[in-house]
Amino acid sequence: MAGPGGAVPVLPRARRLFLVQLVSFCLPVSAGEGDAYPLGALPVGTLICNLESHPGKGAQYIRAAGASPHRKLTVGVWLSTGGEEGRGVLLWVASTCGVLLRKVNGTAIVQLPSKRHMQVLETCVATVGRVSNVDHNKRVIGKAGRNRWLGKRPHTGLWHRKGGWAGRKIKPLPPMKSYVNLPRVKAVE
Repeated sequence: MAGPGGAVPVLPRARRLFLVQLVSFCLPVSAGEGDAYPLGALPVGTLICNLESHPGKGAQYIRAAGASPHRKLTVGVWLSTGGEEGRGVLLWVASTCGVLLRKVNGTAIVQLPSKRHMQVLETCVATVGRVSNVDHNKRVIGKAGRNRWLGKRPHTGLWHRKGGWAGRKIKPLPPMKSYVNLPRVKAVE
């Protein structure tokens, strides 16, 4: 599986992918964890990692270790506010996964871990499943020097608490980022 110019891309390994498994690109697919497919071949709602923004460019999104789809499916009966009974499936997905939301006119819309939506071509490839090494943030550092090995600089000794002006501002999500080159429309005079 070579990238542009014959270069072999280095991607984070999918969690349950073994060396004896072959990554296949066939249609139609039953998405297995660790397999890479074009987004157009995957069913809507598939949890993905290693997403590329342009076909053949290589994975650029959802590559962080621990980017995992924690899923909890619950089938049950509940009462609505009107008193009628309803049945359905509740799906809870953690904030560190990519989800294929829908397909529109040869493009696919993916929700990134930041909850931002991104529109890419259906020919862009993504890996099904989650990225391995999900417990990377639970590693004990042990001493300040190990953080320096990781490139993290120490904080200064002078610290003053800031007021409310410095905190996070609650803003709406930005508009969907599109990586699809749409044809330009010329203005008619």
